[in-house]
Amino acid sequence: MIQGIVKRGYVSGELVSAPVVTSGEVLIKVVNSCISAGTEIIGVRKSGKSLIKRAIEKPTRLSKLIKVLKSDGFIKAYRKVKNAVDVGSPTGYSLSGIVVGVGDGVEDFNIGDRVAAGGGTANHAEYVSVPLNLVVKIPEGLDFLRASTVTLGAIALQGVRRADLKLGEFGVVVGVGIIGLLTIQMLKGSGVRPAAIDVDDDRLKKAKDLGAEMIINPQRDDSVKTIVNWSNGYGADAVIFTASTESSEPLSLSFQMCKKKGKVVLVGASGMEIKREDMYAKELDFLISTSYGPGRYDSEYEHKGMTYPYGYVRWTETRNMREYMQLVGSDSIKLDKIINMNFPVAEITKAFEALNAQENKPLMVLLDYGQPELEKLGEYLLHDRKIHISHRPINKDLINIALVGVGKFAVSTRIPGIKKLSDSYRIHAIVDQNGYAGKTVAQDVGASYVTTNFKDVLEDDAVDLVLICTRHDSHGKLVVDALKARKHVFVEKPLAT
Repeated sequence: MIQGIVKRGYVSGELVSAPVVTSGEVLIKVVNSCISAGTEIIGVRKSGKSLIKRAIEKPTRLSKLIKVLKSDGFIKAYRKVKNAVDVGSPTGYSLSGIVVGVGDGVEDFNIGDRVAAGGGTANHAEYVSVPLNLVVKIPEGLDFLRASTVTLGAIALQGVRRADLKLGEFGVVVGVGIIGLLTIQMLKGSGVRPAAIDVDDDRLKKAKDLGAEMIINPQRDDSVKTIVNWSNGYGADAVIFTASTESSEPLSLSFQMCKKKGKVVLVGASGMEIKREDMYAKELDFLISTSYGPGRYDSEYEHKGMTYPYGYVRWTETRNMREYMQLVGSDSIKLDKIINMNFPVAEITKAFEALNAQENKPLMVLLDYGQPELEKLGEYLLHDRKIHISHRPINKDLINIALVGVGKFAVSTRIPGIKKLSDSYRIHAIVDQNGYAGKTVAQDVGASYVTTNFKDVLEDDAVDLVLICTRHDSHGKLVVDALKARKHVFVEKPLAT
């Protein structure tokens, strides 16, 4: 399958092994994915910076590197850093598609369901396997294009919830990119009086068309004075900060335009040099909105399928995603003025370049993967999960290894050790759920193939030894399956948990 990979300031479509569906997850044939013009483009730019520049910008990274140097020595530290820079990483976290497989324990989804998904595995790729709590069904009548914006919509919705504005109150949105324009519409639909602040006049015009009562360009206008006058001399009830900037000045101005006992909600990114005098006299609240909502970054919720009781946590990230789908499906949220371009996935590089352009930059760009034939959905489970890397003949005088799991330990410790014993051992196959990471390692070690399907190596007569370097909780089953297939096994401790 084709997957978007960020490496050294550039995004390209790479041919990688497609994922297999795992327990508690849903396998999706992607139809559309949405590129985040903020988070993803920042990530692309950072990937193009040298290690020295990154260390200067974030001294904490430099201190971590120094600790690794002290504990592991120069060679191991160099390998870790080189691997992080050279390998690259998947990107994307918002998409729509059709379910082609369900893992054990998944009861709410069936093959053929139209769904939207978010989170760290909802990448720009033809196939993705996404945990249950990060997938929602698409309402009848809502197309895949608009549904693919689900994650961005949930982020905006959670920011609005954190602001907790009431009917008739004054809400200011600082930064009207995608998240800001969605926020304007949500505030307007809630009976709140919204104002928009941005340095881009085209975006301000869109904000006005989508419901902003007041628009302000701080390069021309005194934003604090304008907002105070607009709100009858009191100041805004809340400011929702959806901009992305390294400067602390816009955040300072956000505090200044609030009423007494008002609040500022940080949804985007800002410099964090906060002035006490901006907040103290008016006793302001400063709140953080953690992207999609309660459950975000909680592995028990996102990866193990646990949920929070409805009566105690009314709006989880799943419920926010679901509600956003309803808002878009009922046309309460309009996206026609926000979605600008739609590229086929084969042109993913052009799509990202468009968002990086200096002029005529689009606001929202989508990728299109094509819709699968519904009557052939069963066949999509058989998509190729095995990619051949090299065609060297099998040398039976060597012990041919199938390496399962290519995490940091395997890459920095096990593989260098095996390379030193190349007169006795050869890594013949790589298995990893992350198709791109597996392919990168397979190319480095000259493996015959890479696969996301463990059964491939169990059925391969050329494999003599299965070397298991996966997460601890997966060891037991992998060991038993390998032994049943009459393979020798080396497993990292613990044997099982």
